[in-house]
Amino acid sequence: MRKETPFFFSKGAFILGPRIDRFRGADSKYIGGHSIPLVTLGGFILVMGFMAFNGGSQGSISGEKDGEAVGKAIVATLVACSTSGLVVLFLNKFVGSGSWSLAKIVNGCLTGMVSVAGGCNDYAPWAACAVAAAAGPLYITISAAMVKFRCAMQR
Repeated sequence: MRKETPFFFSKGAFILGPRIDRFRGADSKYIGGHSIPLVTLGGFILVMGFMAFNGGSQGSISGEKDGEAVGKAIVATLVACSTSGLVVLFLNKFVGSGSWSLAKIVNGCLTGMVSVAGGCNDYAPWAACAVAAAAGPLYITISAAMVKFRCAMQR
């Protein structure tokens, strides 16, 4: 990514503002997504896109050892996706809210794939699993902190 990207993203978020009716007051509850089937479909499309992107980052498949690098990248991506999704699933159920949340699982899967995207062709499956297992709790922590920070800003 370019160094200007966070600048433009933050300006766009500032212009758009928060999602309407997400935060009603200091004692308001979290309002989930509007369509869980569409969230799931979008997550599935992103998983396919990550496999194509990470596998295609090799640039060619005609040289010696290219196929092995592409396969390693795709395996690391899928291992990270499933590991982070499961970590988020069980942490949310047994430590967090106490409920099963498909939306959090999808976000956990995306977090795992993002966490290994930079070096996916160099990760062994166990390493991708370890990185994604660390990324899942990080996602839950940052997500909860963002909601609390936003509620504190409205007071």
